[in-house]
Amino acid sequence: MKKDIKAIIFTTLCMVAACLFMFVDGSTPVSAAEESEKVGKGCSDNYRIYDYTDAIDDSEEEQLEQRLWNISNKYGVDVAVIIDWERPSSIESEYSYKDEVWRTNEYAHQFYNAYEYSDDGVIFALVQSDRSWGIQGFGALEKTIGSKYDSIFEEMKSDLSADRYGDAVGVFADEMESLLAGFKTQWIKDLAFIIVVSLVIGLIIGLIRASALKAQLKSVAVKTEASDYIVPGSFNLRNSRDFFLYKTVSRVKRESSSSSGSSHSSGGRSSSGGGGHY
Repeated sequence: MKKDIKAIIFTTLCMVAACLFMFVDGSTPVSAAEESEKVGKGCSDNYRIYDYTDAIDDSEEEQLEQRLWNISNKYGVDVAVIIDWERPSSIESEYSYKDEVWRTNEYAHQFYNAYEYSDDGVIFALVQSDRSWGIQGFGALEKTIGSKYDSIFEEMKSDLSADRYGDAVGVFADEMESLLAGFKTQWIKDLAFIIVVSLVIGLIIGLIRASALKAQLKSVAVKTEASDYIVPGSFNLRNSRDFFLYKTVSRVKRESSSSSGSSHSSGGRSSSGGGGHY
């Protein structure tokens, strides 16, 4: 019984450890010991806004550029915006079987990688010819942007529909600053939720197992005498002898072993996000 209880406790702890590993791996923003607001490892020196259509006035673009740079530098991520009339012909020809929104997101993905932005960041892309948009998150922001891109766009929707691109980029900056400011807090909340759920699941499994073991013990009664455990006439020892039969010796050669492993990746960094039309 004690061994079963220990096994249940060990299984529960393993479940918690596995959930923590799955959650933390590749998504932990920074060490909890750091007295810093940084979410990522650092930002690049690239421009924050690439407006190829002059959709934003120069003076307004300069202010937005500085603001996005301040956000990027403060949180250690790259926050970038690209506005173009159409997507590159290479994307149009290679992915012609995909819809417009998918190709705009691919444009954002390739642009971010080609301009060598940092490992952690987000890029917002607008294509005016078909009025499509896409938001892609990388590194520490990949999962977050992958789940929040639609709500970010909803805040910009009215400005984009009215072709107020400067105002839309300003709202995008607001949304990113708010998201990054609460990034650590949300991460801690999600982690705590996973721990609680794991413990509850382990407790339920443990209770089910303990109940099953307890049910098996209902028919057991305590015996006071050793004779109660002996079946009369079941054991009759008349004579006993020891005989040496044979001896076998086997020898096995002990081999040494070694192992090595490696992993490779190519084609740029992965990203997550989505898009639509405005």
